Amino acid sequence: MSKTFSLTLLLVVTSFFFGAGVVSAATEDQIHYWTFDEGTGRSVNDSVGGQNGVLTGSSTGFGWAGGKVGTALGMDGGVDESVALPDGILKGSQGSISLWFKINSLSERNILFSGKSISDNNIYVTLSIDREGRPQLQFRDSSSGNDRKAQGAKILNTNEWYNLVLTANSQTYRMYVNNVAVDVVGDNLGRWFPDFTNQTLMYRIGALDASPLRGVLDGYIDDVRIYDRTLNIDEVGALYEKGNLSSPTVPLAIRPMLSFSSSNTKIPVGGSVLLEWSTQNVTSCIGSGSWTGAVDLAGTRTMVKLGGDATYTITCEGKGGKVSQSLNVEVGGQDAVASVPVSNGTTVTETIITLPASAVLTEVARREAIEKLLQQIVVLIAELQKQLDILKAGAH
Repeated sequence: MSKTFSLTLLLVVTSFFFGAGVVSAATEDQIHYWTFDEGTGRSVNDSVGGQNGVLTGSSTGFGWAGGKVGTALGMDGGVDESVALPDGILKGSQGSISLWFKINSLSERNILFSGKSISDNNIYVTLSIDREGRPQLQFRDSSSGNDRKAQGAKILNTNEWYNLVLTANSQTYRMYVNNVAVDVVGDNLGRWFPDFTNQTLMYRIGALDASPLRGVLDGYIDDVRIYDRTLNIDEVGALYEKGNLSSPTVPLAIRPMLSFSSSNTKIPVGGSVLLEWSTQNVTSCIGSGSWTGAVDLAGTRTMVKLGGDATYTITCEGKGGKVSQSLNVEVGGQDAVASVPVSNGTTVTETIITLPASAVLTEVARREAIEKLLQQIVVLIAELQKQLDILKAGAH
């Protein structure tokens, strides 16, 4: 009895710790996989099947952004935009497609994936989101036929990421939104993309250009996987969890960058400090802490007559998100430094003795401290005069 119980417990524990990994591994047998992790350029790589896509249409209509898994491709719904794939890449009568998407607006033209006959512009099949926010597979299988659709019952929102999975087994469709099965109503035929016609189809991501229906996605699409079999509910769940566990990556082309520095981190009471900053891929910057309000995207600013410790923060924002940096300036102390910047970039720095207010000095000690301070001021003036002469000489 004890051995039987131990074996049962071992099986349960093994299933608990390793079962999810087995399911996850099973979802890696996709035949096509477009990750959209390029983050730049005019092409997208099929890392499994080698059927790479090409971005067509206006370059200003596309944009790269952080996605659910790495980076995502953004489209603005403009005419003629698409990710064009090679013709006839899908085969067979069953399959599954999984993808992540986020739509900016609702319309009948938010196409996620489509196929259209290369010889008859009226025959097409497309996975899309309708104007009410319902996922659907819409199709026309003959030149003189009507538009038909298998429609999911769930209503989706704009500006939210969703994982949509469609499976077709030649008899019925199944749809899953964020790992939840949704009812499919209408023409639930279960036919896979190439099974609607014996004609070769041209495939597109994010667009369809057929006579009955034209449309381009207004939103973002990421992590498109296609299988030549139907996925089960556990595999759908593994794909959903994989997307949720991943960290979005902001493409270098739009990643906000900020460089922020100060001439000194310690200055005497009443001293000054020069702040300098520069940015890339940002559209606005705001100062906070010891300074407030909008600041230029790049520049310098001298903060004068500081009476206490100060913290300066810059937060900048662009298409790729936000970036922020802070600098702390300590005012007072025995090792405080006065820094005098000059316009040619040279900084003259001298150590200045600061006397604590509580210090009790003899007359001799006070005189010696003042004499030392005056000597340093003389050296500082001489250095400034030297830099001024250099600037005057350069002006001529």
